[in-house]
Amino acid sequence: MPELKQHKTMLQRFVRKRMWYYVITNIIFNTAFAYFCFYKFNAVYLFEGGQNMARLMLPMSFLLPFMLTFDMLKKTMLQVDQGNIDITLSEDLNRNRFIFQMAGINGISTFLPVFALMLAVNMSLPDHYKFDALFLSIVDGLMAGLYSVIFTFLPIRKLKKHLRKEVQQPVSV
Repeated sequence: MPELKQHKTMLQRFVRKRMWYYVITNIIFNTAFAYFCFYKFNAVYLFEGGQNMARLMLPMSFLLPFMLTFDMLKKTMLQVDQGNIDITLSEDLNRNRFIFQMAGINGISTFLPVFALMLAVNMSLPDHYKFDALFLSIVDGLMAGLYSVIFTFLPIRKLKKHLRKEVQQPVSV
């Protein structure tokens, strides 16, 4: 029984390590990228004008979950194939289809609520309401960090449903 716990710990350690890589890099790069994209720091709109938040937030809300899911599943399956993580996947799992299906679902299911929320906020605010660029850059970075945590663990949780079920046969006397 302790052997099973060790294998589970190896997968958890791998996932946590990848999660910290993703969180740190995504928070830093997405905050800095958003901040340096704004040239008027006190006049940032959600959807209007040349510098708006939608051009940063909406592509990120689709692409970051898509890429994180794709990368996490691909690297986990590679580690399983190399024997570094001692779990076995089901034989009938079509890996590429599963990876692209999960990545697409995660990307679309993140994009749509963010788009709807941004539309609701835009409609509820007065016309030509401006945001501070620093505030929106921090929000963008925090969203990237949140996506990094969620879409590191969620694909592994879904992948665990496709583990090979080993049948224990009784020893005959």
